[in-house]
Amino acid sequence: MKALFADKKKAFLSHEVAPVRMPNWPELKIKTIIEIVKNDAEVAKYFKDEYWLLEKPHSKPFMCNVINSLYPGLLQGLVTESNGLRNSVEGEEKQKDAIMMTDKWRAMLDSSPYTSS
Repeated sequence: MKALFADKKKAFLSHEVAPVRMPNWPELKIKTIIEIVKNDAEVAKYFKDEYWLLEKPHSKPFMCNVINSLYPGLLQGLVTESNGLRNSVEGEEKQKDAIMMTDKWRAMLDSSPYTSS
């Protein structure tokens, strides 16, 4: 509280907070988000100085709400980018499982009736 009253740290009023929900994806873990914002002086004003040094930081929702309140759209951009990467990997995996066939084989398979037991 001393740091807050001395204007060394900051706090949001409840109506100033822009809440955000972040998916629990490995690429969006708290350590990754900290790496993005740990040198941002404005974000640092909302956390204890030791927070960035913790081996296991706590309160991902609080941290994300602070970031989203200061920089609207930043976290949504991370989610969008991560989702695109996740889907591209899934697409690559599907492509690996795909079976390529020539037109000759396709014609032969199409000419035979398919029955399932």
